[in-house]
Amino acid sequence: MAVYYVDVNGNDGADGSAGSPFRSISRALDSNLAPGDEIVVRAGTYDESLNINRGGSAAGDVTLRAEVPGTVLIEPSSGWNAISVNANYVTIEGFEIANAAGDGIEADNVHHITVRDNVLHGNGESGIQFNYSDFITVEGNETYGNAASGWYSGISIYQNRNITGDTSTDGFRTIVRNNVSYDNVTYGGAHTDGNGIIIDDFQSTQASGFPNYTFATLVEGNVAYGNGGKGIQVVWSDNVTVRGNTAYHNNVDQANDGTWRGEISNSQSSDNTFVNNIMVADPGINSDNRAVDNTSYGGYSNDNVVWQNNLMFNGSIGQVSARTDGGNPAPSTADGNLYGVDPEFVDPANGNFNLAAGSPAIDSGTGAFGLFSTDVDGDGRTNGTVDIGAQEAGSTAAAAPAPSQPAPAPTPEPAPAPEPVFEPAPAPAPADNTAPEAKTDIGFETSPDSPLILRQADLVANDTDADGDTITISSIVSTKNGEASITEDGDILFTSDGGARATVVYRVTDGNGGFDTARARIKVDEDATPAPVTESAAIEAPAPVLLGLPASTTESGEVTAPLIPTTYQSILTDMGQPFDVALNDTSAVELGMRFCVETAGEIDGFRVWRGEANDAEMPATLWDGNGNAIATATFVDTVDGGWQEVMLDTPIAVEAGQSYTVSYQAPQGTYAYSQGFFDQTISSGALHVEADAGVFDYGLTNAAPTESYNQSNYWIDVLFDAAPDVDSFTFQTEVALDTFSSGALLIPEPGVPMDWFA
Repeated sequence: MAVYYVDVNGNDGADGSAGSPFRSISRALDSNLAPGDEIVVRAGTYDESLNINRGGSAAGDVTLRAEVPGTVLIEPSSGWNAISVNANYVTIEGFEIANAAGDGIEADNVHHITVRDNVLHGNGESGIQFNYSDFITVEGNETYGNAASGWYSGISIYQNRNITGDTSTDGFRTIVRNNVSYDNVTYGGAHTDGNGIIIDDFQSTQASGFPNYTFATLVEGNVAYGNGGKGIQVVWSDNVTVRGNTAYHNNVDQANDGTWRGEISNSQSSDNTFVNNIMVADPGINSDNRAVDNTSYGGYSNDNVVWQNNLMFNGSIGQVSARTDGGNPAPSTADGNLYGVDPEFVDPANGNFNLAAGSPAIDSGTGAFGLFSTDVDGDGRTNGTVDIGAQEAGSTAAAAPAPSQPAPAPTPEPAPAPEPVFEPAPAPAPADNTAPEAKTDIGFETSPDSPLILRQADLVANDTDADGDTITISSIVSTKNGEASITEDGDILFTSDGGARATVVYRVTDGNGGFDTARARIKVDEDATPAPVTESAAIEAPAPVLLGLPASTTESGEVTAPLIPTTYQSILTDMGQPFDVALNDTSAVELGMRFCVETAGEIDGFRVWRGEANDAEMPATLWDGNGNAIATATFVDTVDGGWQEVMLDTPIAVEAGQSYTVSYQAPQGTYAYSQGFFDQTISSGALHVEADAGVFDYGLTNAAPTESYNQSNYWIDVLFDAAPDVDSFTFQTEVALDTFSSGALLIPEPGVPMDWFA
């Protein structure tokens, strides 16, 4: 068994040993992993969107785990899911996973996967999502603040399939056990879900050609509260056992107009067992809220459903709280079910669902349908006769985090939606200053190609600073499906490129050296009415033309002057700044970008993002599609950090439809990079790049780099002139130019009156 180590101070050119760890988790995942191998990740924050493409076998899983659980944050600023599982026999353990645009963890068409003891929050889709899979264990996780963008949930298991062909293995093949799932509320998109836990469509009603998956599934020992949808939902799924769970005050999403609003729900499903569960509804949120649903429609009957030793309460002593549409039976008191009985939690308002002394749920359960050895707190499952609910009386474990209050569905530019209690650790600040904590902002809407102002005051309203410092937006880090810039007023001006969901990642500062990053999530809808753009932000000057001087003037006032392009075309224009401006990798390396030109033109120069710590001279090269060097220049250390340009002595012509590579040598490393940046095609004017456009080769090889890694961008670009043959410009003016003998003159496009500049 091999063990590979990852450390934020490591080097991806290392061997991954304990003493020479990799820098990135993705690099470790690209190792030659074999069954039983482990990747051990040391404390720190990792801006990566991970793909697990190598798994284990029946002989042993490939395990990805935090060295110290809870000390590793995976927070991707680009890409979609934080972790995508594309291989079998994989274990993921001990991480905090936050703020992915998609799912925190998604696994599709895989089997024998374990997701254990992770904390997943702020992800736009589900915290944990399985699709079309089998032999699944989801255990000991905490999921909160996910599912903001649509029909997603804290934990979602969708359309299980027998992809292994195994029909003989007995017992539960899918287990969702001892998780805590709360505050997963939808704020945009379809308001159909936002469940704490959902077992969804194992009958494959939404996909033809697949048989009903009837192998045993277990949902046990979970706590679900404050979610937008149901606490635990079983829908279109058979042979599911739901035992020993606690569901409290879910169904808080008022934009969900459904009437089946049980804390625990069984709908369109048969041969299921519900035992030892506590279900506490809050009809004050919605009059349709019930403790339990056993519902169906269209003539379907929920057959052979067992309800035994459950406790159901809606705040009114003695009141039945059940919905049974479709002629299905309600749980019977003859089977040990308790209606209208207060479970007497210790402090549910603050997330403590332990049973107080004398609770009617103590010793009121049954072991007839099996028991796991521990409850959700890790304590012994029985103290005498088993209790009803997820926690056994006598537990001394800490309380769960307090639920946040539900908020109404947002308007296009609301105050930001409430955030969960726990957030990622902020970026480091000086010892005498505490860095601000910036939180995700949601609920914004716009239409394609319509500018949207994200007000700084709104974006920082939910951020905090322990020192009381004023928080302001300092820069744009990255964008997805659009472009963003900061206005003179400090607001963010965003324009969509048409994608259905957009994200702007931005940095805030407290003015005293502390900073943090956050993201604004934006729904893009053809029918949306975006927030109005202020006049100052909306005004666009006529496109200018820059003329070199001296210029010649005729007696009639006609002027001819050399033309200088005001802006070159570049791929990375308005793309924000690198995630890491000076990566702690001191190995010599050639770093580049592959690109294609759609129309003939010329390359006049190069541009690179130089880290402040990098003071080396850096030779740069333009390579043709065959790897031949066709132009060179050298970046010298003339800037403190940021974009630096160098012009070619002689511009080089490039042909339409041809591919090229631009690269530079970083002899002492410390280069700028962003993982997951080139995850799709990017076009800018006549230039475009495909996915995996970033390339590298270690060493100073004097050859075009060809290796790619995790869709990384190394922040090297070209200055492309699309009209190199236009070298002069003639215009009419009454202004005498004989006093302007050097420099340049800015004038409007032909046809724009000169008095525009008055």
